[in-house]
Amino acid sequence: MKSFRILSIVIASTLLCGCGQVTNKQIAAVEDADSVAVEDGDFHLDFPQYGFSIDAPCALQDVSAQASGDFLVNYGGVTDGSSHEKMAAYQLMVTRAPIGYRDLPKKEYEKLVDEALRAQVQRFNSYKAIRFSYDEYPGYVCETTHNGYGQKGVMFAMDNYIIGLTVISNNNLEAKFNKFTNGFKRLKAN
Repeated sequence: MKSFRILSIVIASTLLCGCGQVTNKQIAAVEDADSVAVEDGDFHLDFPQYGFSIDAPCALQDVSAQASGDFLVNYGGVTDGSSHEKMAAYQLMVTRAPIGYRDLPKKEYEKLVDEALRAQVQRFNSYKAIRFSYDEYPGYVCETTHNGYGQKGVMFAMDNYIIGLTVISNNNLEAKFNKFTNGFKRLKAN
């Protein structure tokens, strides 16, 4: 169960979202996600209730019961968990933007969301502001080292949600991060 221990490292070390308790309602919401293998080693998850899908290099499972936080979605998975050199851990998190932000004028809303994002990423060794995806969601990309592993993550605001994608690995971290984040797609409204 070394891969389970590594997955626990992902949960413990990912500092993207604030603390709090996960509710039964949140757990029920993430259980609605569908995960299917797309091709060798790739898995596709749809989260229509949050407006996106993601392709991941491994099956991502609900790990919200193993971490504290105010998550709507907290999924994690590990590849090559038995090898310290090849191991890669992936995490996807979704939280709701603070209530009441949407009622503010656009500039004030953007400023408050940026402050909330920046407050979370300041815990990393390095971070910089970015526009994520072709839709240019405001966010931050950040990097750090934790328990001897390199960690790279992105946190961005999309609609009424804050979404975090994290990869931990000492083997081709940049390539794994790029593949994981490039698998994020906004779902078209029906």
